[in-house]
Amino acid sequence: MTAFQILNQCQSAGVFVSLNGERLKIIGPQSVVAGFRPLLAAYKKGIMDYLKSSHTGGDLATSNGWPIDYDSGAPFMRMPMVTPEQLQQWQRDLYEVVNKLATLEQWDSSRLNKILRCIKRQPMSTLQPDLHYFRDRLAAALVRKNRVE
Repeated sequence: MTAFQILNQCQSAGVFVSLNGERLKIIGPQSVVAGFRPLLAAYKKGIMDYLKSSHTGGDLATSNGWPIDYDSGAPFMRMPMVTPEQLQQWQRDLYEVVNKLATLEQWDSSRLNKILRCIKRQPMSTLQPDLHYFRDRLAAALVRKNRVE
């Protein structure tokens, strides 16, 4: 497996890898990042060489060549092409996860309705990160619930 293939897999899963001196900086949902850590560790030298290469702009670029913000480490990235059907599916998925979490955590209806309204109006660029965030929260809430029972 090449460094390019690994970094593309990471990016597709919402995980972004950049250089931080002689270390890799990994940004993304904790549960997803954890799954990639062994692969990134096994290929660290090749990934670092790739990120340092002139093709990606060295220390000023992420795995796909986009510049990074040094304060947050986040890439400045363009949005991929998304069909209206994909966008609607992301919204449905987010509604479903938020509703499950609200039921589990016994949210009051005003809190739930406010979040559901935000989902409907939020920018497309925030749907995937929010979906990861609420999936992680739901997973943690399920673990807590199972400990209690």
